[in-house]
Amino acid sequence: MLDNLQQKDSEKQSYRYYSTLRPIAPMTYPTSKKVLNIENFDERKPVAGFFAWGYIEFAEPLSDEDEYDYDLYKDASDKSRLNN
Repeated sequence: MLDNLQQKDSEKQSYRYYSTLRPIAPMTYPTSKKVLNIENFDERKPVAGFFAWGYIEFAEPLSDEDEYDYDLYKDASDKSRLNN
């Protein structure tokens, strides 16, 4: 039974969003979604086609409005919003 639970946990999907303007901290991401992980870098690093201070992973995807309001990016597909 424990093996089945571990397998289900490892199959859970996460949704990663990068922060290009600042490190991830309180008030820099929406609290309406469950946060699974936060990783801040010591400096801006090139990731997914742009530079980021870190990333945050959620249990479910963010709305377009949340992505825009908190300057979070899944990838470089929205070049017009990126401030590199």
